[in-house]
Amino acid sequence: MGALKLDVGFDDDHIDFGNIRQTTILNFAIVIIGGLLLIDNVPPFLRNGYEAFRSVIAEKQTHMFDSYFHQPVDYFSFTVSGISILIGI
Repeated sequence: MGALKLDVGFDDDHIDFGNIRQTTILNFAIVIIGGLLLIDNVPPFLRNGYEAFRSVIAEKQTHMFDSYFHQPVDYFSFTVSGISILIGI
């Protein structure tokens, strides 16, 4: 293994993980996938929730918000990200 000498001190090519069972690996994978779902879907959920709230307020008080900064609410993305958050939890 050259300059790093990674093969020095290792007699066996087998890695022993001890008492790790398949259920432990499965639980770890589920936690990782759930965390990734949360990380990926919380920002769009909050943004779309803010835009939905803002559009409701803007309908009642039209002079309060400038239409230049207003973005249309994507209710499909809002729903999908909410469901993904529930699945991730």
